[in-house]
Amino acid sequence: MKTEVKKKWVNALMNGGYVQGKGQLRQQNQYCCLGVLCDIYKENTGKGEWINPNSMDDRVSLREFRYENPDGEISKAVALLPKPVREWAGLESSQPSILGMTLPELNDDNKHDFTDIASLIREEL
Repeated sequence: MKTEVKKKWVNALMNGGYVQGKGQLRQQNQYCCLGVLCDIYKENTGKGEWINPNSMDDRVSLREFRYENPDGEISKAVALLPKPVREWAGLESSQPSILGMTLPELNDDNKHDFTDIASLIREEL
């Protein structure tokens, strides 16, 4: 993983600016740890956007991360880390693993808050 991206990700997870969510990259204003990385990518590159897939109903909590592939095709991600974000961050997998568990598993298991996950990312990725 790229050192500068890792620092930004760890800081974002630890600073309390994100509310932890489960099961998807983002639901309203709750994020999976991978959703936080997507948000950092968006802020640093100006690429990608969070959209409500049902623009007719703001009560829908799911937010899709839409991004452009290198071939110009628009794609979306709901639960897995998109390829452009992975490449920007220097990660090989859409579900990076630490200590035998994927980051989404650590995020969703109710035992690891963002501070715990940030420490694992800093030490193990």
